[in-house]
Amino acid sequence: LHRFCLFLRHEDSLKNNAIQTIMNGITSCKLGLKVDYQAEELTKIGGKIMYTGVLKLDTVFLARAIRPNKKDLKQEVFQKALNVMLSETVQATYNLVDPEKDAIKEELDQQVYKEKATDGEKTTKSVAGIDIMAMLQSIITVLKNMKNPPDNPISTLEQATTQAHSLIKMEYQPTPVVLSNSRQYFMAALTFGSTVVGQGWGVTKKEGKLNTYQSAKDRLETKTLDELGDSMEPIEIPETEHHLPFTAKANVSKLSIEERFQALVQALAGGATSPRQTTHNQIDVFSLQNNLIPMLVVRKAHENDDEDKTMIAELYIEKILIASVEGQKKRDCFHRVYDLAVDVLTSTPSEQILSQHKRITDEEVKDPRLLDLIIKGSARTVESNASALKRIGFKLDDVFTRDWRDLVILENQDWMQDRERNAFCILQFSCTQNNLLLQWECDCVEKYFRCMVSIQKQLMGESYGSNKVAARNLACADALFKLYETQEVLCMSQRPDDQLNWISYESIKEKAEKMRKESVSEEPIMKTDEEGNRLPNSFIMKALTMTLDEKISKQRDLREVVFGPGIELVESRELRSYGREKNLRSDVRQHQGQPYLIFYDKLDWQEIVKLLRTHSGPYGKFLRVDKATLPKHSDVENVVMKDLPIADSPPTPEKCKQS
Repeated sequence: LHRFCLFLRHEDSLKNNAIQTIMNGITSCKLGLKVDYQAEELTKIGGKIMYTGVLKLDTVFLARAIRPNKKDLKQEVFQKALNVMLSETVQATYNLVDPEKDAIKEELDQQVYKEKATDGEKTTKSVAGIDIMAMLQSIITVLKNMKNPPDNPISTLEQATTQAHSLIKMEYQPTPVVLSNSRQYFMAALTFGSTVVGQGWGVTKKEGKLNTYQSAKDRLETKTLDELGDSMEPIEIPETEHHLPFTAKANVSKLSIEERFQALVQALAGGATSPRQTTHNQIDVFSLQNNLIPMLVVRKAHENDDEDKTMIAELYIEKILIASVEGQKKRDCFHRVYDLAVDVLTSTPSEQILSQHKRITDEEVKDPRLLDLIIKGSARTVESNASALKRIGFKLDDVFTRDWRDLVILENQDWMQDRERNAFCILQFSCTQNNLLLQWECDCVEKYFRCMVSIQKQLMGESYGSNKVAARNLACADALFKLYETQEVLCMSQRPDDQLNWISYESIKEKAEKMRKESVSEEPIMKTDEEGNRLPNSFIMKALTMTLDEKISKQRDLREVVFGPGIELVESRELRSYGREKNLRSDVRQHQGQPYLIFYDKLDWQEIVKLLRTHSGPYGKFLRVDKATLPKHSDVENVVMKDLPIADSPPTPEKCKQS
């Protein structure tokens, strides 16, 4: 230890920080010393976890420290240890005693938020040996130097406390108070440690908290540190508030639409509530405060031109057109339409807007050709499978010409296990594959959500639910179980008997080998491509394609060819590509973990149903489900919520199942 201390005291041994200095010294000296550093969680103080770290050289204790940050803790422990080895004798270093973690924790628990001061003296509060007044001073410094302070005092103080790395959080303590005139108020205090730095009151909890934080912010910015050391004197609600009559808050929804529009215009004319508030926020907030629903509609400028990216953005308030702009980018259109809307609302009389401006209909809102629909501040949503139809390649103009009665329900075996739970998946997949438009519209009614499901704009099912997903699933179950009684159902299932009639790969290889012996010249010289990947075997491919053409041409009604397991991936891809050229559908199925191929004609769903009515076996991967095995709508009548639940009614088994 003596030689190590001498090495550290040499000028060349000192590095950028204490950790580098000590660790570099251990490596350079080659004295066999081992550094033992440990950090442990100690306790929680002021909402933050405190850690303690200890450093030993072999078994010799050097330093211990306490910090809320592990990185700072390690730096401090090594710095303390370095100071000890640079300033103390070896004997003094050996005599150092580690206070141990448990003793420190017990001492901290006794010191937390305790005040010890004589009468007439300023109280100096400390937590874990840190002066609270110094901490408060750092918060004031951050507060005064904040470049972009938030608009609201609550966020401002919280950010200042975080940036100052304060170990103590400001505690907000509200207290409800009822005055003699039966009006309820909320008194509140904001404390830092045991010092009250702000107080306030308000008619609502939100107003009380805002006023309290504003009071604290004003005091921190204007008072000296000595003045802040004295807790703020308790405040009282002014006497005038005791004589005010008890009046309920004005119900905006009872006002006429003309009065609500006038209130919106007055609020916009008053300007922004803060320098950082945008016109976008102004219109949305002021509209919702006056019970007016803003709605953004984005549509293509030219419906028939797929290459033209020009779009039209329209802003509606209560379904009344306020402004419309045209552009290439959605975000730019949104900014411009809101700026234009402010000019329109502040320069046009409300009577003229209500009487002369265009109104959007529900049919236009539900139009699947819209690029985007945003309804602000409302639980209402209108969704559809239009994007899935476009992705597959269907055109919406062709979709509208179809009838919902052409629907063939498509299921898989997993969905069949619980059709009620998977009703939405079954309906969405079936409608998309049948080129039919599925729409589901959700809105909020009192404390519940209501969902209405329609196919080809024909209402099929509706239900209430505790949330949007529950309402949507129940409405889809209502629609699906009605359709089970009238529509055909196909199931995508396993084919257990395929091995009895498939073409084995061994026979294909024998046929290919025979062709190879007959014409060797057809074998390609290059057996790999430029990237080194194996090319399909020409004789195997010739045998496969010849067999496929031969089998398909011999069949009339049920045109289907099954190739057994064993075909390599390269040949499988090439064969499926060949099948697509012949207008054949192909599927890869599994038998005992081995993949095999099925080829069959591309038919319309109604044609597949007709074919399966005359043939009992499967076609491709589809089987016709017997109607006798399908559920009835009566099976879900007790689960679907057609009416709003009674608030005080006891829970029923159906409600429990639904929840």
